[in-house]
Amino acid sequence: MPKLNRNQPTRSQSSYLADFPKRACIFFLICYISSGVVFAYVKSPVVDEVGHFAAGLLHWSQGEFRYYCVNPPLQRLAATLPVCFLNPEINLPDRDIAISERPEFSVGLDFIREYRQDCFKYFFIGRLMSLLLNSIGIILVMLWANRLFGSDSAILAGSLWVFSPMLVAHGSIIGPDVFSACVFLGFAMACDQWIQRKGLQSCILMGLLLGLASSTKSTLIPLALGVQAAVVLSSGRGDLMRTAGQLLISITASVSILWLVYFGEGMGTKLCELELSSSLFVNWISRLIGESGLGCLPSALPPDLLHGIDFQKQEFETPSFPDSYLLGTWKRGGWYTYYIVAWLVKTPVPTLLLTAVGAVQILLNLLSRSPPIEESRKHEHASGPALLSSSQAVLLIGPVLLTFLLVSSQTGFNRHLRYLVPCYPFLFLIASSVISKYRATTSRRLVCCAMVFLQAFAFFLSAPNWMSYFNLAAGGSKNGPEVLLGSNLDWGQDIYGIERWKKACKVTDPIFVLVQSDYHPTWLGIDCYSPKLGKGRGIAGPITSYETAFPKGWYLISVNYVYSNGSSQRDWLGSQFREEVPAYTIGNTIHAFFVDSAAIARINGVSNARSDE
Repeated sequence: MPKLNRNQPTRSQSSYLADFPKRACIFFLICYISSGVVFAYVKSPVVDEVGHFAAGLLHWSQGEFRYYCVNPPLQRLAATLPVCFLNPEINLPDRDIAISERPEFSVGLDFIREYRQDCFKYFFIGRLMSLLLNSIGIILVMLWANRLFGSDSAILAGSLWVFSPMLVAHGSIIGPDVFSACVFLGFAMACDQWIQRKGLQSCILMGLLLGLASSTKSTLIPLALGVQAAVVLSSGRGDLMRTAGQLLISITASVSILWLVYFGEGMGTKLCELELSSSLFVNWISRLIGESGLGCLPSALPPDLLHGIDFQKQEFETPSFPDSYLLGTWKRGGWYTYYIVAWLVKTPVPTLLLTAVGAVQILLNLLSRSPPIEESRKHEHASGPALLSSSQAVLLIGPVLLTFLLVSSQTGFNRHLRYLVPCYPFLFLIASSVISKYRATTSRRLVCCAMVFLQAFAFFLSAPNWMSYFNLAAGGSKNGPEVLLGSNLDWGQDIYGIERWKKACKVTDPIFVLVQSDYHPTWLGIDCYSPKLGKGRGIAGPITSYETAFPKGWYLISVNYVYSNGSSQRDWLGSQFREEVPAYTIGNTIHAFFVDSAAIARINGVSNARSDE
């Protein structure tokens, strides 16, 4: 009987690890973490990060998950875990405050106001933890690309991740977007393993990763279930009873992970005891429960998860949506094409081109089936098959289509491209198929090397302002405000830059700030003032003259206010500078204007001209 070599990789392991470019992977990890550390160090806490940070600390200290319930807690639990060892003091919110008032943000703001400059170290530690967790995605995307297309494709997929401004910026803050992409990718890989083997081990792994995905971002629940259903349908009938049983085991494992992440809080809560108010629950689920008499049964999902989904759904159902902005136009409601346009202008051009070529190549392979997959598998060696099976193609293309369809269908308002981040790894995998080892030629490799070099050059050229990155096709970051606003450009990340600008320019005149943030820069030790708008439009009361509205000094104004529609007093103040040329720009997001008598005359003239129109 031959002796078993325990060090020899199994068939499943070798498909991932054979010819895996380990040195390239280590290099990419170093590059990604280094870039993320720079971003985490020089950029200030962004809007939603304040709430995520406070909610994470409240989860650990109180064991409650009503805070920031619109997002499941896994990522912020992990990010704030090392912060808890420093024992920071945090003010507890009033129990009578409704969850709809988002008390976690007031707690986060109180934390910044109390700790002032010292809050930096707490946010920085949480960001480092987030960055380390998010770097797992590089390993996963390279492993799967290596298995599907070969080592060259693994290097290409890894480089697209590392030099993605979106994934570096949002992967370096306390937020669920990039981590959700990592666990969604892991779930899809587990689905691929289950398709190949359909064993109990791969079934349980798929369920565990489904639970982790559901514990990270609520929108991943329909996405992951949709992908799982599509995979089952595309993988053939087989043994239906066995497949159904394994899927039941998978779902049971995922629900167990959900309860574990929520510390079991609310376990045993009856369905009739859930206070849900959106039309989704009131008109459909509650009616179904009432008619069937199932209200006495305990909820299979954590109540706070359901409350978060209900609250988010209710927000989309209210008529008081904020206006949306796209290509210089403000609109009540949104556009079906918003996220497609946003992705096209904020993604590096090399990634766009490679993704387009890879998608066409995969679709042509599926349509032609020449040579047949069965024949191509006879020549399979090292890292993967020559062609993708239909189920593997579904695993690559399905998450992209489902994510775009889901976010584009919500036209109540459009604001955040980051909602698309969960599908980014799949776009990189599609792009990496361009140099699949069965189709790679010297010319293809050279073209891909040139593409990666151009993307890396643009990436480092825009450093560290990756959150406000726009590609050359959109006119670069300077033209960003003409295309998109909000978190796509300014999310409050450049407030630390005000102090550096002040020292570099040796500013002595008064500084008035109007930035995209709920906390004031003075809380971080920056000497500045805020325009105090009263009931009228002006500083400290109605405007009697533009000299009283705009005292002499420097005005640092977020591009979100400069290009606003003037619907609020803050928006109006910023929009008065629309025709002014800024003397400086801080991080592509804060325009610095010096206001003197000549500037006041120009603003006065522009405003009068607008009034005449």
